Amino acid sequence: MSTPQPHQPVPVWTTSWWATKLVSIKGTEVNPSFLAQAILSTLLIGGAILTYKLVLENVYRKADEWKVCSKIPELKPLKQAVQPAGVSLLDLQQVKKNILYLGMNEKDAPLLSQRVRLITQVNQLDQAQRSACTIGIYFFANKLATDSIATAAGIITVASLAFVSKRGWDQSNNAIINIGITSGLILFSTFTFSQLYSQGNNYESQRIKQNLAINLLNRVASASSNRSVDHTDTKTGSKTMLDLDSADGIRTFIESLDADLQTLHKLDFGVDATFAQNAVLRIMPLLSQDQRLTTPVPVLPPAPKTP
Repeated sequence: MSTPQPHQPVPVWTTSWWATKLVSIKGTEVNPSFLAQAILSTLLIGGAILTYKLVLENVYRKADEWKVCSKIPELKPLKQAVQPAGVSLLDLQQVKKNILYLGMNEKDAPLLSQRVRLITQVNQLDQAQRSACTIGIYFFANKLATDSIATAAGIITVASLAFVSKRGWDQSNNAIINIGITSGLILFSTFTFSQLYSQGNNYESQRIKQNLAINLLNRVASASSNRSVDHTDTKTGSKTMLDLDSADGIRTFIESLDADLQTLHKLDFGVDATFAQNAVLRIMPLLSQDQRLTTPVPVLPPAPKTP
């Protein structure tokens, strides 16, 4: 015959007015009330939103501090020029001057309109690399914030599930269960939205565009300084040396840059909705099955007997 357990009194703090609103007592078991559960879930969601904003602000602050997308400095003496991090070691003003001086004393000199067009392409390349940098920071900041929230929510969810699995669902405090469920929903939501807006792919696309624009700027800078540039024909694959002091050479160079500018100016922001589509495809058969189970089967009247 088992010995009866002595009666354990209810904690004194649960008898106060505020405690009666936040706890639910069943025998000696103290669990949070519905109001406390709602407050706990709100605090977890609010903490996730606050952390998201703090990570965003920190990324933007560091990007501004490191001058990632800052303006390329104007023409200055080499000893006085201070080059910020994250931009190409390039002086656009000097590049434009070099372009204006192309073929000044040559018979087949480039037309003024050709030199102006090449300067315009330099401005477009500069604008493209700045735009790609700004958009890339946006996607990078949101991806880093999303991954930070997902990591924290995942750790909390796993810890809660470990505690619940050790004591059992019925023996675990409802607050622990609530924390696990809410953290799991936060993890699921942040991961889903990160996949939906393709934050990683969009950031990588803008990074590639920025590197391409900077490489092209450096190519134009070297070409205008050397007054010649290597060129590969896209149709035949043959390599030639273009003379930028001639109208024909600078024309070919301008056409090749136009092809690259088409790639840089192409808007290719990706959205991945396959996760939602797959979820719908998985849910629809279940709904159809439930509808078949709950729809009453009509009972046909018995056939009349023939005399």
